[in-house]
Amino acid sequence: MAAAGEREDLTPPPAVTGLTVTPTEYGFELEWDKNPAADLGRYTVYRGELWGDEGEEQVCSGTLTEYLPADTTSYSYTTRPDGDRVCFFVDAIDTSWNSSFKWTRTAEAVAATELDTTPSVPTPEGSPLRLEASAAEGDEGNQLTWSGLGAGEEGSPESAQGFRIYRWNPATAAYEKIHEASAGAFVYFDTGAKRGTTSYYWVTGVKADGTETLPAGDWAVTAPAK
Repeated sequence: MAAAGEREDLTPPPAVTGLTVTPTEYGFELEWDKNPAADLGRYTVYRGELWGDEGEEQVCSGTLTEYLPADTTSYSYTTRPDGDRVCFFVDAIDTSWNSSFKWTRTAEAVAATELDTTPSVPTPEGSPLRLEASAAEGDEGNQLTWSGLGAGEEGSPESAQGFRIYRWNPATAAYEKIHEASAGAFVYFDTGAKRGTTSYYWVTGVKADGTETLPAGDWAVTAPAK
């Protein structure tokens, strides 16, 4: 609400320019020009899909995914890269919440295709285990939590003798063992996983005869450390 003697601000900031979208191992890195509006309040990032036939004019139908401070000109958008084609645009909003995109219904959209980091070795079905991987937010490492075969339980009649953790190595095109856990274990922090990538994991149960169960798989995406 404008105070007495003041005129209500109904002028949106200029549209965001210079947007670039770079595919990465963690999703996309977005960069854009600093908006010149003196009363800039924030940016909003939209991610969407292209509507229309290829070769003809297409429209980016986007959904708001993030609010960013006014002094920001880059953003790491994390997603598991599996080859999808998507689009992005960034909107400028002033301190009176006037939006360039909402006022003009136009924005500079950029389309890009994800890298495909999917392992060439598929995870088989039928594992007696379930694995959940959570991305690290700092230097604590990706957290792996699994269940089944006595993991986190005592006296389970179908307990494994231990568990083996594997991480996908794209350089060797193989899942490589990174940790061996004792019977009953159910969590592991992978401090060796690098930031700014998508890490794919397997966990197997070790049977009494030394053989392993079918693996359970999951993945975690981390943005680069800043």
